[in-house]
Amino acid sequence: MSRLRRITRKLRQIVKWRVADILFACGCGGSLHRNRPGGRIIVYHGVDATGSLEHNTRFVSEATLEHHLRSFRRHFEVVNLADYAAGRRAPDRLTIAITFDDGYLNNLERALPVIESVGVPVTVFITGCAETDGQILWPDLLDLATPAVRGRVEVGGDIWLRGRRGELVSASTGETLKLRCKRSSLDFILEMTSALQPFFSERGPDRLADYWRHLDAEAIRRLAASDLVTIGSHGAYHLSLGAIESDAARNEVLSSKAYLENAIDDTVVDFAFPDGSYTREIVEMVAGAGFERQLAVDFLHPEDAGDPRLLERMGNNPFISWNNQLWSILEGRY
Repeated sequence: MSRLRRITRKLRQIVKWRVADILFACGCGGSLHRNRPGGRIIVYHGVDATGSLEHNTRFVSEATLEHHLRSFRRHFEVVNLADYAAGRRAPDRLTIAITFDDGYLNNLERALPVIESVGVPVTVFITGCAETDGQILWPDLLDLATPAVRGRVEVGGDIWLRGRRGELVSASTGETLKLRCKRSSLDFILEMTSALQPFFSERGPDRLADYWRHLDAEAIRRLAASDLVTIGSHGAYHLSLGAIESDAARNEVLSSKAYLENAIDDTVVDFAFPDGSYTREIVEMVAGAGFERQLAVDFLHPEDAGDPRLLERMGNNPFISWNNQLWSILEGRY
């Protein structure tokens, strides 16, 4: 995309968002929701007390989550994921399903009381990290440890230094360590976590518990006991399945399924691709493992849109107003 086209697109987006804010301020926003049939799946991650963006942009506050869910109930038809995948749609307004990724303990402690208060069904996609990696996912460790890094860190035979944006970048290529991890095997990620663990410990893990502690088997059982919650799999180590060898990807899928089914004593039939990464071969493998529904972020292949096993989702944008968030959900894009 040329520079002029990017600038033009950005200006159009800004104008659209300003118009939405004006319409809602004038009390006309409700008309945007009328006669807008269709469907969206919304994805959340962690929930904290304040909606802090200090550590990452994946968290919302309890108050924000409640505001979102009540707005969804007011404006949209909210259904569970199974009904959504089966084609249930309201004829006169948008139909949505709500999901959470990663399996943070705060989904139980902070999100579930809100979910039950509002009365909306959700699907929570959980990794097996509590069983395999001490209750912390590698992206969380990387996010939380990096601010304490001073000087250089060696991982994978490369030297990593703090860049201008605060991320760890390769001294030889300029690539970020997070991007390298997304393209790497479990061995590389385990080496990275070992190298950064001392920096994570230095920052005080207990103080940061909301941003890394994950559901263990007992907490998963407590979450699954809610009639409003369905448990789905998000892999074992949150590896990018489309970037690793097929045997490693298969182990990610099968081991996480076994772990979750043992925890809740029930079948798990929903799978969300970590980092939205998959191939067509992965789709077939996941289906063969017994998953009925597979959730991406964006479809990656031309044939995906016609595959009934695959569903797209939308995340949240913490940098725009809620009115613009609603409008983006209606349009299906930011």
